[in-house]
Amino acid sequence: MRSVAQYSLYAQTDFSRGPHWNHESPFLPVDWETTQERGAPSLKHAAMKRVLRDQSALKVEMFEHVPWLIAEYLWDCLGKCMKRTLHMWKIMTTVYPAFRKEYPCYHMETVTCKQPLRKNYFEIMNSEDCVWRGILSFPSNLAEVADFVAIANVKNLVALQINPTFDVENPAWTGDRGITNADGIQDGVIRGWLEMAESQGSFRHMRFLRMEGQNKLTPHVLPLLRKLPQLQHIVISKCDLFTKKFKANHKVKGQDVIEVDGWIVRRQDWIVQKEGLEKAKQAEATQEMYNDGRSLDSQHFTGMELLTPYSLSLDTPVMELDISRRYGLSFVENPAQLFVLVRATCEPQAEKRRPPEMTERPGSKKRVMKDRGQDLAGILGQFM
Repeated sequence: MRSVAQYSLYAQTDFSRGPHWNHESPFLPVDWETTQERGAPSLKHAAMKRVLRDQSALKVEMFEHVPWLIAEYLWDCLGKCMKRTLHMWKIMTTVYPAFRKEYPCYHMETVTCKQPLRKNYFEIMNSEDCVWRGILSFPSNLAEVADFVAIANVKNLVALQINPTFDVENPAWTGDRGITNADGIQDGVIRGWLEMAESQGSFRHMRFLRMEGQNKLTPHVLPLLRKLPQLQHIVISKCDLFTKKFKANHKVKGQDVIEVDGWIVRRQDWIVQKEGLEKAKQAEATQEMYNDGRSLDSQHFTGMELLTPYSLSLDTPVMELDISRRYGLSFVENPAQLFVLVRATCEPQAEKRRPPEMTERPGSKKRVMKDRGQDLAGILGQFM
């Protein structure tokens, strides 16, 4: 299901009830079902309105002993008045297995951004117990360095997309702070991610990473990303420095894939040269993997089998949070700027140092043990 937040141009500012309510309202519509065609509303209806009048007051603990039949009635009522929210979806997903089967996905798409991202968005996506899988997308210029680091705290993250920067003409898009990071993500951030992965177990479920328009990124991040155990697929698009250095270090003759630092790398222009434009367009369909969380479960979009078993069950619900999504995935005009990487089956071979050979120096003589007479057994025999 999709959230009504995608239709709201401005974030809520008239109340302060936590980050869940930056883009959604917890209140029922005014005068909703205050009267009925026949008689007075039932006690059940009155109780429903009393419970749902302010969703920000509801917690998981309140529903632990509530039967699914009653919870389903509440959820249906929220649907009738178009007030289903992310907060309520998370409560229902946590408590009721039947709800997870019927509503396995929640997609929130915002056109505004309330900063900092780590406090207003990353926290509401996080699930310490991994009750749902997280798919996160945001433009890099709206993130501070601390935000990039804080991504590691989202324990249930399975897919991450970092979009290119965009010009902010209206301060309503980003609040008073505007653009905070024009350079985007850099190699140092990836190193920080790896350190947190090794020390805190971060990114233990992330399988897909897409980075677009990050002009400070270089190919040096590939061996670092290889060390994230669940990461299977990477898409790097329109990253100028990455493209420049990759071209300088890797030449391809008559093939459409090469292996680099433990990754099978395909570049779109190689596919065009070898297999034609139609095949190249199919390879670009990899970009669509992020649009639909359910496609994360597909093994066919690359034509290769997934190498590492899923750490989270495919029955786990998906929460997709798309921050300031003003445009869709941008078209790649230069096919040499689109890289699709799949984890290689074997670990990259490290150069093994051969032990130094033992050679005799010219003129050297082998030492020979002199005959010292009786051996130890003979000496001991004299005392027996």
